[in-house]
Amino acid sequence: MDKNREELLEKLFKEMIYTFRSLKPEGHNFSGYDHHWSKRKFGRGHMDLFFRLMKEKEGVFAKDLADSLCVTPGAITQIVDGAVKGGMVTRMEDPADRRFQKIKLSDKAKSKIEGFKKNYFEKLEPRFSSLSDGEISQLSNLLAKVNSVSAEKEAVHE
Repeated sequence: MDKNREELLEKLFKEMIYTFRSLKPEGHNFSGYDHHWSKRKFGRGHMDLFFRLMKEKEGVFAKDLADSLCVTPGAITQIVDGAVKGGMVTRMEDPADRRFQKIKLSDKAKSKIEGFKKNYFEKLEPRFSSLSDGEISQLSNLLAKVNSVSAEKEAVHE
């Protein structure tokens, strides 16, 4: 690799670290959002889980959740266990095969997560105010392209 490419990658890496660290503003944990709806503290893994489950009406298998959230099956089990204890998600047996369970947001959680999500993105939006909608789309597409190459390489090594 030539020196210029190495310097560009180093600068990109530093900027990505700074950006992703700054996307976690203080007060953006579920327990801090509305302490009346949960006695449990939920972290970033739970937030990713809840946002993912907001898109699913019928629930999702744990393996599919682990894959889409880029965590191990053991990690998704721990995240889901905490969310179940907090009353935020439910497990449902798959009628076709009782060995598998689908994970779904509880009814109680849906409005709470939607409110949190709205609040969360309202607080994050100013961070991206210097970008047009097209630039945000372009950045998203570029990161997806980088991630697809990473996913392809991981699949080859499995």
